[in-house]
Amino acid sequence: MSDLDVTVLISVYNGEKHLREAILSVLGQTFDNFELLIVDDASTDGTAEIYRSFSDSRIRITRNKENIGAYKSANRGLKLARGKYVARLDADDIAMPTRIERQARHLDEHLEAGLVVSGVNVINEKGDIVWFYECNLSSEEFYYTLLFHNCIFHSSTMFRASTVSELGGYDERFLRASDYDLWSRIRSVSRIDCVSGPLAAWRDSAANMSTVFKRAQDDVANRIFAHNIETLLGTLNDTEKIVCFHDEGFTERHPSITYDALRTLEKIQQQLVDSCPAWLDKDKLNTFCERKMRNYLGVMLANQQFKDVLHLLQHTRFRKLMFELVTRQMRTLTKRNNR
Repeated sequence: MSDLDVTVLISVYNGEKHLREAILSVLGQTFDNFELLIVDDASTDGTAEIYRSFSDSRIRITRNKENIGAYKSANRGLKLARGKYVARLDADDIAMPTRIERQARHLDEHLEAGLVVSGVNVINEKGDIVWFYECNLSSEEFYYTLLFHNCIFHSSTMFRASTVSELGGYDERFLRASDYDLWSRIRSVSRIDCVSGPLAAWRDSAANMSTVFKRAQDDVANRIFAHNIETLLGTLNDTEKIVCFHDEGFTERHPSITYDALRTLEKIQQQLVDSCPAWLDKDKLNTFCERKMRNYLGVMLANQQFKDVLHLLQHTRFRKLMFELVTRQMRTLTKRNNR
């Protein structure tokens, strides 16, 4: 058994355009005790020439005899990985120099965490930073949010190899968005944490999987969301009424939220709090649930859905949250007017 701390796993198919940059970003880490495992999914371009041009002993290569897909390739890599931790990196993305060191240290110091992520710099085809995704969610907020939609960039993740092995790795039935399914399952067995700052750069280009297969990826993500709700509640109700809470993760504006949707969300939140695992803080989870519900009430008011609001005011919890929301808005207005 190897005493390696980390395996950096890259699965690649026809990635000649940016693979060299990805490899160099791994070899330039401030952390030394790692291997870079590259799974070549039967590439037909110059991918092989690029990784063969490196003579670094930390690089290991395995090549599929035929193209089997990203997640099957990843699972093959997980079986070959020697590190106790696995850091994922897509072939067109970049790891910041301190990424492995900081994430491995976090997992060393927080034994209850099975997955650690970070914020990312979103870069364009040329490598210019176009915006920054700041990941500042608490463990309780990850637990809540992943129920509804994916909030994690794949190339920012490092997880315990043992945790993912026990879960069976990526679900190969999903040709797209299987990472969202994996994070959803990890949240049920261990804590998910984040470390501050951007530790990876994610390339937003017309050629990446999330762009080329966007419709298929969104369809699978919707199925995973529905399965998450079914697993929590023990039954699959009509998820169409609450799909707005899933869509929230994929739009710049809040989707339409109805009275029925909020009543169903109330049941979901209550079940989440009641079944809160021991490694999370139930009070923090409940506070986040309240904050999300208040935000949705604010959306209703902003959308002038007064009929829905009147229905909600008949219930004690919603009446209380609405009072808190209006009070906070009035305080904000008062402060602004007194400047």
